[in-house]
Amino acid sequence: MRIVATGISGFIVSRFVDLCSPLDISFITTDIHKVSNLKKAYPSRDICSINDYIFGNKKYDTLLLGGWSTIPMTLNNNIINEFNCNLKINFDIVDKFIELGGQKIVFISSGGKVYGKPFSLPVSETHPRNPDTYYGLSKKIFEDYLKFKALSSKVKIIILRPSNIVGNIKAKSSQGVIENWILATLQGKELNLWTNTNTKRDYLYVDDFSVALKKAIEYDIDYSEFNVSSGISHSLNEIVEYISKVCQTKPRLKICDSKNDYDMVLDNSKLKHELNWEIKFDISKMISETHKLLKNV
Repeated sequence: MRIVATGISGFIVSRFVDLCSPLDISFITTDIHKVSNLKKAYPSRDICSINDYIFGNKKYDTLLLGGWSTIPMTLNNNIINEFNCNLKINFDIVDKFIELGGQKIVFISSGGKVYGKPFSLPVSETHPRNPDTYYGLSKKIFEDYLKFKALSSKVKIIILRPSNIVGNIKAKSSQGVIENWILATLQGKELNLWTNTNTKRDYLYVDDFSVALKKAIEYDIDYSEFNVSSGISHSLNEIVEYISKVCQTKPRLKICDSKNDYDMVLDNSKLKHELNWEIKFDISKMISETHKLLKNV
């Protein structure tokens, strides 16, 4: 199986690559960022100019779209920025992949940010998508574009909507609540918290997501959407307690005002039933494993 992947310099796709490297799967990164966090080197191509050179005029079985240049908390974002940074370049990649005879596309979308404030919990794949951020809106637009491609061409499409993925040892900016809190606690720093500590979210360890991603790539279906989550929500107060135990000290948090307080937990029953997938890391194990990784950063 030949896979061309974007987002390989990020922790989610790079972890998937490392876990699946013994399975004789070829990867080519189209990231413009230097890849330095992989266990072994993979050839790379430049994504700056969209032409035949991206794929080298070669036919790949699967296109894994895991790259997105913005994050949910990107400041001063707008739809024009999302179009220029994310949508246009991904539109071009998809079009070229299909033109060269590509067979399947797997897109790592977003769970909570695509659905927005839920009407009921847990949120299933049939829940209306009402994003309340430009990040979520751009992901929704791209999902719709892929669905259009599935209907208008022979390419097969799977969209994955993960919950909050844990295991980012880079732990930078505002992305990754658990990672940032653990790192700040280890360093004795204070962190701003822009939500209520009673707010509940579900979390998913990156290794569990990697297994789901592999199953999605291997799954033979014309089009489908899957939530990928633990299906279990935890309040931020609970997260603080777990981090306090592994770090042996309590995180220093400054509570700030937020207009975006709502609980979110994704229904993972469709993924579990159709792809025979189960989580291996509960919240305690996620935090413990992440703590071990960050201690060595």
